[in-house]
This record gives sequence, structure tokens and C-alpha cells, in this order.
Amino acid sequence: MRIKIAVSLITPLLIMSNVSAATTEHSLTLTPLKINDKVSTLMLYQRSLSNVLLAYDSDNTGAPRQGVWQSTDNGESWSEVVKNQKTGWDQIAFEQQKGEPDVAVALIKNRLSKSTDAGVSWSPYIDSTCNMDVNLKKNWGRITFIPGSSSMMFLEHTTGSQDKMYVSTDQGKTCQPSTLNNGLGNWEITSSNNGDVILAASNGKIERSNDHGKSWQRAEFLDPKTLPSSYDTLSISFDPNDNSKVYAVDTEADIDSKTSSLLWYSRDYGKTWEACSYDDTTPHTHFTSPVYVINKGKNLLFLDIGKFKVTGGDIISPNVEDIKLNSDTKLDDGFISGWAPQAFDAKNNQMIVSHIVEKEGNPEPTQITYLAQIN
Repeated sequence: MRIKIAVSLITPLLIMSNVSAATTEHSLTLTPLKINDKVSTLMLYQRSLSNVLLAYDSDNTGAPRQGVWQSTDNGESWSEVVKNQKTGWDQIAFEQQKGEPDVAVALIKNRLSKSTDAGVSWSPYIDSTCNMDVNLKKNWGRITFIPGSSSMMFLEHTTGSQDKMYVSTDQGKTCQPSTLNNGLGNWEITSSNNGDVILAASNGKIERSNDHGKSWQRAEFLDPKTLPSSYDTLSISFDPNDNSKVYAVDTEADIDSKTSSLLWYSRDYGKTWEACSYDDTTPHTHFTSPVYVINKGKNLLFLDIGKFKVTGGDIISPNVEDIKLNSDTKLDDGFISGWAPQAFDAKNNQMIVSHIVEKEGNPEPTQITYLAQIN
């Protein structure tokens, strides 16, 4: 379905949304983001370390316009900083060095460009070896910056069932093949918030590096009865308050499969993994989004087939509750509807969530986007 393609850079689209309020101590307060009436119905969002927000029409959504909007006040007001660009935006990613929070790199028609003013102006890399080495003319790539004292960027080159991973230490001017290339499929890169530990997930496996990607070791799942599917890529989330605590879920699993309900956890920076067991009061749970570590590590927020939920209690045997949605605007239902979380801010317990609705008889989806405060 075209809507799934539209949110492929964020999280899987969650269908059959239930927006009724639930009784719980946790809630999301939703405040609509007002950009302007001409914004595409399907947008992608990025947040910098200095809390600058960028919203852009991705070329992957089939959006009619290719602009970029910027907010420096957490979404209260927006300025269209790039207007009617003729070529499409594939992805924008912010540098994760604290010393250069306004640097961003973009894939535009599968070629690299750089901004040093948080997305206001862009300069293409005419002679980038990344463009030449990766040869992205007919293939889609993914940019992942790693936090730390020096710049480090992974660039994924998709070639059908397998990827080639490249590394740049100068924000995309030059690239070298990553040592991660070991024959598995598409990689999803996640790192601790200081960049000391990098985890790469693909095909039910997790590779781990603690030397900035120079070498990789296979992580171990301790219980053979709860192994991940060998076909799926796990979504990994570090606890930003304690990087030794890491969580993984399989958002690609079929809803009827066992792995869709498993929550794996690590307490040794991703070296070894176990699956939690729910308490007797917890209904069957499906993880259809990554988990977001909230409330200073006390809870995990996630989506379960279109409903926001939150974990509580001991993570080894957690309870799971629905989360209440507070909004002054009517949350519209439709033939197909779902939520797409983006631009999570763990420090302030905030994220941007888009409610995407397709009504029966109307093939064009609509999107209302909110700033969500997690209470």
C-alpha cells in the first residue's frame, strides 16, 4: 500500500487505529502542528541536538511539492526555508556531534548534499567519493550519524536482498567500505548516546562494535526458545539514561507470529539478550513500532496495532497498559488509520506523531501531525 511506503523512513504504519481513551496513569497530550495549508499530507521530521525541527516532503511519499520547513521553537512556528525544489528529498539526517548541531546531510535524488545552517541552505557534494563509491543512481540509501566527539556517518547502499555499508568521517565528503559487510541483508544501525557502542541489526542477528565500527562481534540470545525470526530486522532502543540497558522488538513480524509479541532486553550494552515474560494481567501484546524509553527509564512507550501502550513494573515481567490520548481536536477514524511517531526527544519526553487516515472511497490519505507530550 502506498501509505506504508510513505512512512518507510520512520516506523511501520499502524492500521486499524483505536483512538478511544483508556484509564491509565500515563497519557499523551496532543497539540496540532500548524505549518501551512500547502504542506504535503505526508511529511518526514528530523530533530537536531539543538532542538531545531525540520519537516520535509520526501520523494518516497509521492508528494507534489519538495520543500523543507524549519522550526526553532519546538514546532510553535515554521518557516519554509527551501521552496519548490525540483529534485526529490530522499532523507535528511542531522550530525550528532554536540559541537556541530546545525550540520545536516541529505540524500537528494540519491546524491549527497550538506547544510551547515540547520537546513536553510544546501550545497551538493560534487566530488564526493561517497557518490562515486556507493553509486546510488538507481538505489536507495539510509544515512545514520553516530554520536561522539568526532563525526561518524554510516551510509547504506541497497542492492536488492543485500546491503553494502559505507562509513564517512567527514560528513559525506569521502567514504570507505564498512567492516560490517558480512553477507547479511539490510542493516539498521543504532548507537548509545555517547557513540561508544554501536549495534547493527539484520535478519534476526545483532552485531556489536565498541571500537567505532572497526570490528564487530555477534550478540548472543541466551534462550533458544525465544530467538528472533531469521527473516526480520530488529528495532533497537538504548536507554538514554543508562546505556547498559537496551531493548529490541520485531516490528516486521506477522501479527500472528510469536516474535511480534516478544520484547528482548540487554543489561550489558547489547552483548547478551533475553526475552521478558509478561505478568498474568497483561493481554497479548504486539510491537508494531520501536519502543521509546520514557520517564528516565521507568517506562517504555510503543504502538500495538494502532494503539499507544506503555509498560510498567519490572521489565523482566512487565505489565502493559493503554495510554490515554488528550487532544482538543477530534481524532478522526477512517477505513485505514494509524500513527507514525518521529523525532523522539527523550530529555523532554516529547515526540512528533502523525495520524494518517484513509477514508473509504477516498484514495488520498490525510495527515494531522501533533507535538505529543508524554505525561
